[in-house]
Amino acid sequence: MSWNEFWQRLRNSLGIKRRPSVHVPIGLMRVNALVTERLPGNIPLTRDLLKMLEHGDNVVSNDDAVQTFQLPLVPLDEQLRRHPA
Repeated sequence: MSWNEFWQRLRNSLGIKRRPSVHVPIGLMRVNALVTERLPGNIPLTRDLLKMLEHGDNVVSNDDAVQTFQLPLVPLDEQLRRHPA
């Protein structure tokens, strides 16, 4: 799933109809992360997060996590609907 598809599904689940999306180059995001991760509070953008996102597919395709943690898998759209806005 691409970032754009995830963002669209998240917007749909939250009922956001009209809000423009702006694509920001990764280099600019790195500078932004460098600054924001030094600010007080819980800032959700860090350089480590950007590294993870750049690696593309980081989804496990087997059921080791299900067996280890004994939690049922929930489809993404359902999980997004369950999350409080």
